[in-house]
Amino acid sequence: MNLDNLLKYQEADLACKKLLDEIRGNSDYREMKKFKNEFNAAKQKVSESETLAGTVLSAYNSANEYLDKNSARAEELCALLEKDNLSEDEEKAAVSELESLRVAFAEWEKKAAQLKSNADKALMEYSGAQKSGKSARDSYASAKENYEKFKASKEDELQKLKSRRDTLEAGVEPELLEVYKSLTAENKYPAFVPALGDENSPVCSGCGMMLADTGKNDLKNKGYCRCETCRKIIYKP
Repeated sequence: MNLDNLLKYQEADLACKKLLDEIRGNSDYREMKKFKNEFNAAKQKVSESETLAGTVLSAYNSANEYLDKNSARAEELCALLEKDNLSEDEEKAAVSELESLRVAFAEWEKKAAQLKSNADKALMEYSGAQKSGKSARDSYASAKENYEKFKASKEDELQKLKSRRDTLEAGVEPELLEVYKSLTAENKYPAFVPALGDENSPVCSGCGMMLADTGKNDLKNKGYCRCETCRKIIYKP
């Protein structure tokens, strides 16, 4: 197996990765991601606050309907009790109903207090989320502007590295390239590493583990082997 072209390609690919890591590791890029997460969290909070406000409004309307209906009924009962021609049973029934309404009104008074608390909470959270969302959005825009400038400053260098890598890729044996890409897809960089130590006790330079007998024999006879520990390809330097 001729590794020369593959190793040149790997060198070029690693140079591209290093520059891409530098670009993505830029402080403004990290700030962008942070502020984007903050904005999304604020957006979610706004949505939750609007849902809570809708629930509170629906409950408030129901309370108003109940109070309007039963206040009118309480007035009717009070007017009825003022009459002189009521029987004892009619009077007891009217008093009992009034007492039930009184208890119900007291419960609705508690519910109204809870509704007010929920409404205050919804308004406070909505207002806070709007402010934090605007702040995150403005900070994101600022970080993005700075990042785009930094990224643009690296664009020519990146394109040259990519062009060199793509040119070298054409000279790599397809089987080797497939193995290389399957390893780097798992973020195993570098994918092809030299063996360390002597012929009798070779060590993988990728993970530092000594090779088993099967690996030793493959390395000696074929010039390369697969590390049983990190799965990288080990070759004779």
